[in-house]
Amino acid sequence: MVWISHDVAGDIARADLVVVVGSELSEVDLWRPDLGHACPLIRVDIDPAELADTPADLAIRGDAAAVLSALAATLPEGNSDWTAAEVAQARARWRAEADAERPGIVPVCDALRAVLPAGTRIYSDV
Repeated sequence: MVWISHDVAGDIARADLVVVVGSELSEVDLWRPDLGHACPLIRVDIDPAELADTPADLAIRGDAAAVLSALAATLPEGNSDWTAAEVAQARARWRAEADAERPGIVPVCDALRAVLPAGTRIYSDV
């Protein structure tokens, strides 16, 4: 599931490229009508129905791990204009927003992260 807050939209508006991997982009998942980006959008999903659901500049049908590995191999290092401080501030802001909108979820996520093996992914939906 993709969760995008209104403040995240400002960050996405600064993006040169948005890549959405294995996520729905419906309004009920985003809590808003669109991502708020002005740049090209690439969607990666193994399900062709998801790719057809929301238009993208480039839709790639495939396994997420394989597609991302191939993409990462082609990208140069260090092309972000985000500083480490901006990343830390954005993460703190998103964490606070999640805690304000869904009280109690942040401590649950922290507890799960503390006991699960590194690399574990947890997925949730409406």
